Amino acid sequence: MALEYLPAGLGNLYAPRFEIEIENTRLAANMSKAVMDVTVDEKIDEGASLTLTVHDEFDMESQTFKWLDHELFNVGNTVTVKIGYESDVVPLFIGNITGIEPDFNSGETPVIKIKCQDLSYDLMKRPSPERTFVNMSYSDIVRSVAREAGLSVEAEETERRAGPVSKTAQESYFVFFCRVAQRIGFQFRFDLRTLYFSRPSDDKKEILQLNLGRDIVRFSPRLNTA
Repeated sequence: MALEYLPAGLGNLYAPRFEIEIENTRLAANMSKAVMDVTVDEKIDEGASLTLTVHDEFDMESQTFKWLDHELFNVGNTVTVKIGYESDVVPLFIGNITGIEPDFNSGETPVIKIKCQDLSYDLMKRPSPERTFVNMSYSDIVRSVAREAGLSVEAEETERRAGPVSKTAQESYFVFFCRVAQRIGFQFRFDLRTLYFSRPSDDKKEILQLNLGRDIVRFSPRLNTA
């Protein structure tokens, strides 16, 4: 499909809109207007992170900030970001608040950066104790860890291992699964609530065609051997 045909099915709109839910509750209109920026950073080998930049207000009478200590932004709260066009929005990020960074600058409006990590962060990305899996296939190992983390999983079947498979204490489960996947020619990734462990899908057809000068303003490839 060429990019030029997409607007017809999207109400002829190019500019997307976003919705934010915190603890399964959609933000009220006054709160949504305070959100200045939504940035989702996705990396194949690291998962996803989210940064919300919020415009804050200071009440001179109560000497308090409107959003800085608001319960919406308690560390650990679950945040869902949806993006799309008109009423057609889909989830782009689901995770938990892991950090709050207020920024106060004389003469400028105070802002708060709300930092979030996806649902795989606690178990999958933090280093954890050494662990050995015995008489299990790689796909069984992935399913077992996913259940422990309360995550969904789609794992393609692999042969049962004759010997033990060990994860070192220096590795997170994320790094461990990436290493295992590379060893057997699989791919490992995490998206929203689901772990995927399967063979590469190199035979799929393209879903979008982009042309320089029409759809792409600038194309700047890089090669980095580091």
